Amino acid sequence: MENIVKEAIKQSWDSFQLENHTSSENGHPAHDYGWQEGYEWILTELAIKKKISEKDLNKYMKMIG
Repeated sequence: MENIVKEAIKQSWDSFQLENHTSSENGHPAHDYGWQEGYEWILTELAIKKKISEKDLNKYMKMIG
């Protein structure tokens, strides 16, 4: 699970950089803007890997949406 979290953080930062044409010197805003996408990605990965049920996936997606 630790790798999933690390990958989600990296992916949210990469997306933030692309969309906002920014550098790695100001990475903090990526977490402000990318937290929801990161959580969605983590939940989806957990569901794909059968670590959480489809019911739990939907429940948590509604909570963060």
